[in-house]
Amino acid sequence: KAQERAEAEHKAEDKFDEESEDESEEDSEDDYDEEAQTALACAEADGKIEAFHEEVEEREAWLQRVRLDGEALQLAPAALRADREVALAAVRQHWSSLRYVDERLRDDAEIVLEAARQDGLALQFAGFEACMDPKVVIEAVSNRWQALQYATGPRLADRSV
Repeated sequence: KAQERAEAEHKAEDKFDEESEDESEEDSEDDYDEEAQTALACAEADGKIEAFHEEVEEREAWLQRVRLDGEALQLAPAALRADREVALAAVRQHWSSLRYVDERLRDDAEIVLEAARQDGLALQFAGFEACMDPKVVIEAVSNRWQALQYATGPRLADRSV
């Protein structure tokens, strides 16, 4: 019986050792999977950070470009034509670049006023809401009376306009 007990204990120890090896292999596989996932996440984050830096650099390059030549906005990517700061810089350089500004920004009073101060005919490129804004219309018409043809809305009957 003692020998049977010793053999049973030995089998139990062997089985325990095998299970421990299996668990440690599984643990090392789990550790490897976690490390691989972490490395992959870091690589993806690095790629996103790099792409973000490239976008920032591209935006800054376009800002400089349109500050020198507002008409260059026509060559800018759509996302940058929809960027308020880039659009405003282009319009400040030359009023006619308003025609290349994303439509959603053509009702922005500051952008349209900037263009209208330079030439009232900028109203032809302005959005509907901007053409109804009395401030914008007065500014445009005060420097170019022909801009009145682009003004819209009930305010046109107002003599102050």
